[in-house]
Amino acid sequence: MRKEVENWWSQSKYDFETGKYLYDGKRYGPASFMIQQSVEKALKALYLLKVKESLTPTHSLVFLASKIEVPNQYFRFLKELSPEFVVSRYPDSWAEAPHTYYNKELLDSYFTDAKKVLEWIKSQIKKLSD
Repeated sequence: MRKEVENWWSQSKYDFETGKYLYDGKRYGPASFMIQQSVEKALKALYLLKVKESLTPTHSLVFLASKIEVPNQYFRFLKELSPEFVVSRYPDSWAEAPHTYYNKELLDSYFTDAKKVLEWIKSQIKKLSD
């Protein structure tokens, strides 16, 4: 595997673990940000491996997924998670402070769906790296 791809994938796993750490500490807003970052970096790793060209600066999970042919079953979640890189952190993105919106149930669903997407990406990276 190319070092660049390995770095994106490694950071994705680290961000997922960080999200879990924040979740365990009941810091649900920052945990959602880290889940979004984990999925974004995993998609970028697969993009670099599959498309073999420089990344376009983007945080759109849907855009990245469409470029690497992620199965349709994941797009609803990716569309929902994509804006978390902003809305989970900035009070002017909500009518109130973001930390008041997030809860255990929402993050449970984010983790469940993120695990599925990350497992699919992992399988694709393995397949393309063999």
